[in-house]
Amino acid sequence: MTQADDFLRAGIETAQEAASMLLDGVRNLRSLVTEGKGPGDVVTDVDRRAESLIIDRLHQAFPDHGFLGEESGDSGSGDYRWIIDPIDGTLNFSRGYPHFCISIALAYGDEPVTAVVLDPVRNELFSASANGGAWLNGSPLQVSNCTALEHALLGVVFPKPGSPLLAGFLPVMTRALNVAGGVRRSGSMVLDLAYVAAGRLDGFWELGMKPWDIAAGALLVREAGGWVASLDGEESLLNARSLLACTPGLREQLEMLCLPD
Repeated sequence: MTQADDFLRAGIETAQEAASMLLDGVRNLRSLVTEGKGPGDVVTDVDRRAESLIIDRLHQAFPDHGFLGEESGDSGSGDYRWIIDPIDGTLNFSRGYPHFCISIALAYGDEPVTAVVLDPVRNELFSASANGGAWLNGSPLQVSNCTALEHALLGVVFPKPGSPLLAGFLPVMTRALNVAGGVRRSGSMVLDLAYVAAGRLDGFWELGMKPWDIAAGALLVREAGGWVASLDGEESLLNARSLLACTPGLREQLEMLCLPD
């Protein structure tokens, strides 16, 4: 077994352990402790407990690795860093809307090398290793072969209420609604990217994101044969604030679509 196999196995086992917390939370929504983090953004006690469990398990397995969690921030140091979102789609989760996931990625420097995305409601496990392919419940993933926007199903994340990004987002959204086959807003960026990798979506874009929003999903798309890049020229996706991911046949059309006015 290779080191990459060890990383992937640890990520999968840890995500599966944390998934039980999320499912218990959905079954007991009235007991959730929910706090507002900002307009359209919440955190629950399950977010914090799941992230603590994930970091604890991975730290036991890899004590020389660093960590970046959405709720707990940076901890530890080293060339390897685990990037964790215990619940991507927390607003969905907090309302019992069954579309959210656990996202765990391992980066070496600025490059994601391991990705684990687990949708506990559908029991769908997306995984990838650098140069090792992307998988859904053990079956290989491949992006779609769509080449025309008029037939494309696109995913998008709306900027938060009151965000200064809305001014640049709305014209792009209007163009997409006029030319694309369909546009979907799910409330989980990580699952949107996993769906691009699986060929369920043909493309995706977002203006405004954090490393835990992109690390696992970007590796899934790349390893499934897709194209991923920032829209702001940032070479490191982990430092980018905007993103385009798609099947290669739509790259040029979507880049034109997303150009600012």
